[in-house]
Amino acid sequence: MNNSGNDLGVMNASHAAVSVGIRRWAAILAGAVVVCSSLHFWPWQGRRIWEVLAPANTLVLVWILSVGLWCIANRQWAFAAAIAPPVSLTAYVCIVILSVAFAPDSSRAAYYAGKLVLTAWGGYTLFACVASNATGRRMVYGLFCLAVAVAVIGCLGARFIGTGDEFGFFRSALKYGTYLGMLVPLCAVWLMLARSWPVKLMGVGLVIAAVLSAGTVGCVMAIGAGLVAAALAAPRWSWRLGFGGVLIAAMLSAAFWPGGWMGPLRRDAAIREAGGTHVRQRYIQWQAFINLLEDRTVTGTGAGCVNEYRSAYYGRLPKLNTLAPFDENGYLVVADEGGMFALACLGWIIVQHVAAAWRRARRAWRRGDRRELRESLAAWAAMAGACLANVFSAVQFNGILIVFIAVLALAGSGSDTEEVACDY
Repeated sequence: MNNSGNDLGVMNASHAAVSVGIRRWAAILAGAVVVCSSLHFWPWQGRRIWEVLAPANTLVLVWILSVGLWCIANRQWAFAAAIAPPVSLTAYVCIVILSVAFAPDSSRAAYYAGKLVLTAWGGYTLFACVASNATGRRMVYGLFCLAVAVAVIGCLGARFIGTGDEFGFFRSALKYGTYLGMLVPLCAVWLMLARSWPVKLMGVGLVIAAVLSAGTVGCVMAIGAGLVAAALAAPRWSWRLGFGGVLIAAMLSAAFWPGGWMGPLRRDAAIREAGGTHVRQRYIQWQAFINLLEDRTVTGTGAGCVNEYRSAYYGRLPKLNTLAPFDENGYLVVADEGGMFALACLGWIIVQHVAAAWRRARRAWRRGDRRELRESLAAWAAMAGACLANVFSAVQFNGILIVFIAVLALAGSGSDTEEVACDY
């Protein structure tokens, strides 16, 4: 949970009244970031300047500049401290910045570290500000449901029409899978715990449609992990059976769906390379990353520079150059680029926010607060999905990291960070 989140509860009414304007501005920007995340880098994928200045990234930059100037002009240091990222995230970012000193390509490393600072620190403060009250959280959850629906419909529509972009706005099966792996559990649990049956059915349909659109085993496993985590944490057996039943229905739908439609998923799930006897290059790469880590345990390769060294660490294992873009184990990449200290900080981030969501869920159940229980179980499920999705494609990739940061902020928010006299 945000280490300074409790400051929000002690801000006096005058400070809260002053901050209404900036919080409304944060809500506008955060809502736009969520919606833009579903379009990824569409319509100009592959153009470097567009991918750097894509709407989601630009909106976060606008937030950093506007909130910084606002805090300085109004001397709102308590507000700035209240929305600051937790120490764990700050430590991780600092280690990545320090790793630039060990990089063989300092310009590439500095570029990577700069994007991380922008997205991690700026994105966290943006979503922490919006998620500090119930109205903001409800808006973010609702817009994420809309964003996931847009992404899934875009993927299914592109595949049905046969445009050649099988995964709609994302194009990459791996980045699309990571996006769904985090957000489908979040949205499905939030929708299925609503009181309205039509809304519950929307959650069911979302899970089934997402699994049918998936092109990677990591996506399906992440969605499954999120729903299983929600079932384990749910305080009622009816909820547990509901989450489990939806997951089974989605898996059966994928199993009996026409083979041609599910071809991308079945190819990705194969253990061996197509038409050969070798183990898939994905798993051989993991071994190469482990070999690399043995040599650069402390310093790492430098931010964004793991590929400069990777090829030399395959050893006698066959290197076939058949890896798809973005097919990387996020944990091993973090360890290789920033050393074991970076991996330890990533683990700290995950444990801190998973524990925060768990505590909120237990507290909400004891108090009979269904709204907060619904939100915390959704965030808990999203964290489980993100942890597993990161095994198959890193959450640190441009365009995906902002979603992971938003999930962290939602997991670390709750009634104990409610602000007095603040509403939109």
